[in-house]
Amino acid sequence: MMSAAELHAKVRTVHGDSIRVLQVIPPSSLNRLKKLRLECGKCGNEWTPDAADTLRGFGCRVCSTEKSKATKNAQKISVLQKYGFAAHQLDGWRLKYKTFRRNKIAGGFECSITFRQYMKLAARAGLIAPTQIGLRTKQFQMARLGDSGDYVWGNCRFITADENLQEKMENGGTDVAARKISKALTGRTKANSADKASAAKKLSKPFRLVSPTGRVYTGSNLVEFCADHSLSESMMMRLCRGGCRTAQGGWTGKYTGDRGDKVKRL
Repeated sequence: MMSAAELHAKVRTVHGDSIRVLQVIPPSSLNRLKKLRLECGKCGNEWTPDAADTLRGFGCRVCSTEKSKATKNAQKISVLQKYGFAAHQLDGWRLKYKTFRRNKIAGGFECSITFRQYMKLAARAGLIAPTQIGLRTKQFQMARLGDSGDYVWGNCRFITADENLQEKMENGGTDVAARKISKALTGRTKANSADKASAAKKLSKPFRLVSPTGRVYTGSNLVEFCADHSLSESMMMRLCRGGCRTAQGGWTGKYTGDRGDKVKRL
């Protein structure tokens, strides 16, 4: 086992002046490995790693993270400059790209557009600043060809919000999308994506119903229950909200506080 002096010398050999050893912590009953309390010579960060990790070349995590960020930023800046955008616009363009991907994935679409492809499409559309992207009339939006398919390379481009809305109307996208989302969130589609199924579960309200024959049902998807039992959704929802005492031939019930994924018969 190395002495404290030998560890100091070894760390200096591996890391030079970039790391300074403040203390050598001997093994204990809680930790069988010798530890070092170190200080980064560049940023002043202090941490306590295993001595073996330090001797293998692992250095300051703060500096490593900053170096990684700087490398990624440099790569993105080179993409911006390649397509004629200014380097100082990086934060704005990165935010627009992340928001675009997050919204499309949350909407159940496949979105494989990379940052490089996103900027290439922006350049093709003649954009010069990230502020040109938005929901206002003359702002630009990423739209799919024919308002169908996923957001993949070759199937989308930037057009104005007006053009996007017109294209959706021509392809029935606004009505069709609204109906699909409504059905998915109420659990009425046979195959929901994991995101929509999760959203439907969050929106559902647990219920307890008693049939005219006295059978008790509990669950959380009232729409599906009504469809399975040929009941009126509006009437049963009104019943569960307390708008009436009985409904449809003597059904009684209410919304409860206990969630349940499946209908149970008691």
